[in-house]
Amino acid sequence: MDLSLGCTRMLIDECKRQGPAAQPVRAYVLPTSFWETAHTICPVVEAYRLSEAWRKKNLRYYPWHGRGFVQLTREKNYERAERETGQPIHQNPALALDPAVAAKLAVTGMKEGWFTGRDLDELH
Repeated sequence: MDLSLGCTRMLIDECKRQGPAAQPVRAYVLPTSFWETAHTICPVVEAYRLSEAWRKKNLRYYPWHGRGFVQLTREKNYERAERETGQPIHQNPALALDPAVAAKLAVTGMKEGWFTGRDLDELH
């Protein structure tokens, strides 16, 4: 199976797992994930075409640079992601690249307004 199809399915399934309140997120999470992952709909690391050495030298928020479907960035966001998901993402930022973890981060974050400061109910 094409990896992007599997990741798309994971995002849709995560919306279903999070219940009716997450259903409108699909219209938001899928195109956002498409854009944020350089059209792959697979979790990616920020500046994925460049090296880890480049990220370390050039990204002021390293090692809390973008990862996942939504490019989770900055230490406070990794701490929140760990609290909200129960996954040790702050301790191991690479977990944000795991498709199942990345799907939970994307759907929960968009539903609850982690990235915009406004939850989905406020955006209707």
